[in-house]
Amino acid sequence: MHIQNPNHALYAATNDALMGLPVRTKAPRVRAFSPKVRTGCITWYVAKCDEEKPTCRRCRESQVKCDGYAPVPVSQKKPASQKQTAAKKRAIKQTQEMVQHVASQSQPRFIIQGNRLNFDIDGGVYDRMFFHHFRAITIVDFVHVINPRDFWSQRVLPMCYNDPAVRNTVVALGAAHYLYLQKLQSSNSGDTNASMSHFECVAIQYYNNAIAELVKLNNGDKSTWDTQLKTLTCCLLFICLENILGRSEEGIRHIQAGARLLKNSDFSIAPQNLQQLMQEIATVLLHFFVDVAYLEEEHNIPNMVPYALPTTEIGDGLEPFSSLQEAKDTIWDLDVKMAYVGSGKPDSDEAPDPECCMLDVAPFIEPFKRWKIKFNNLISSQIDSPNVPIDVQRETVNLMLRRCMWDIMLLPEGKNSDEELAKLNHELVDLVELLYSIEASSIGRPIFVLEGDTIPALYFSGLFSEDPVFVQRITTLLRESPRREGLWDSRQTADKLSAEFRSLAACPSKNCSLKACPFYKRYIIYFTLTSSR
Repeated sequence: MHIQNPNHALYAATNDALMGLPVRTKAPRVRAFSPKVRTGCITWYVAKCDEEKPTCRRCRESQVKCDGYAPVPVSQKKPASQKQTAAKKRAIKQTQEMVQHVASQSQPRFIIQGNRLNFDIDGGVYDRMFFHHFRAITIVDFVHVINPRDFWSQRVLPMCYNDPAVRNTVVALGAAHYLYLQKLQSSNSGDTNASMSHFECVAIQYYNNAIAELVKLNNGDKSTWDTQLKTLTCCLLFICLENILGRSEEGIRHIQAGARLLKNSDFSIAPQNLQQLMQEIATVLLHFFVDVAYLEEEHNIPNMVPYALPTTEIGDGLEPFSSLQEAKDTIWDLDVKMAYVGSGKPDSDEAPDPECCMLDVAPFIEPFKRWKIKFNNLISSQIDSPNVPIDVQRETVNLMLRRCMWDIMLLPEGKNSDEELAKLNHELVDLVELLYSIEASSIGRPIFVLEGDTIPALYFSGLFSEDPVFVQRITTLLRESPRREGLWDSRQTADKLSAEFRSLAACPSKNCSLKACPFYKRYIIYFTLTSSR
């Protein structure tokens, strides 16, 4: 039997009131409130007006001459360009609060010798906010990766206070990096997208301002060393900006322009302090070149080695490296030499011969063996050390990853080479996972570094693997660890790798073994050069 809820009052019909049951009564009708307005035509502003224009229907049906509508006061009209969406207003309102928060949290992490710097900057709200963002957040990722480490703090930042072109570029890069982080950490709601679009416009605006300042600077009466220094500094920042915006082709054009400017300038007659600065700029550009060298397209980029800082060669002894920095500098020497060995003939359309590639890498086998012994001796002394700083852990894992990639590149052909290669590939992915976990615990946000490192290494390891489980592991890792490394975006790379693996699975005739693939050695050479650690 159905039993109704005893707490629910029963409502009776007509005669139920006689039995003492509650009776539902209608509440008195109340007219909805609305403010009085007089938007109708002048003739019928007291009565109801349907507001049809230019003549209202009430006047037309009553055959009365319609006197039209009262003009809207000019003060109430707003041009469409001045109307702001709610999301844009909120973004602007929150900006001032962000400035104070970022400025209070961003204590100087470096000391600039011989410079008394005010760590604030003149300008509007966006100038201050995104300058602080670049100084406190963006630059942290830069100094962890690329040498010289103090270039961004001791060279670029002081120029922001005196040169409007560099300052506008730094603000644009800070805005682009802020936009990149917000896109990954925010929802996809309409308000959020409108706010992100607003900040992208801010970044582009400052980018255009910087270009205008450079044009004005280069249109002067004569070109000076100071002008070339500012132009090259902005060129580096433009490359970073284009990469973080995902416009890799534009970034490559800036690399080419910077390399041509270095080639066409005789810095031997420049002042000594400017020669040092130009060498540092050329070194950073050389790091960018290594990131481009392994792409399928050929790019005509002049040789920048003669203009960069001298590299540190590996000694003949087997004693441990004195520091992780020395290990990093010496492996960079091998990277630079291998970049020009692996690039082959830029004008040739023929695929490089794997056997020729083996002959090319032969001179690197003995130097790398010495480097490996010296590095292993160094880290073996640190294994038992308690309380290793997080930065040292990260640097050590980076170099272990470099060691693994060089092992893959120099792996000799033999009976068990396939099994050894699979083992090294799994070790590489293990090291990348360890690196990502260290960064997640210490940084806790998506990473943007200046050059390809872990992403291309994972991509090429998966590209030449026939194991679907291994490829799935790589794509999952790339999607769950959002980051951008130079030209490479982790999620886009995961999608590309998945699509190419499905294409090979659907057409087995295209799938070739590692030994038979003519481009394997070329790709292995290139992707091992993407990290300059």
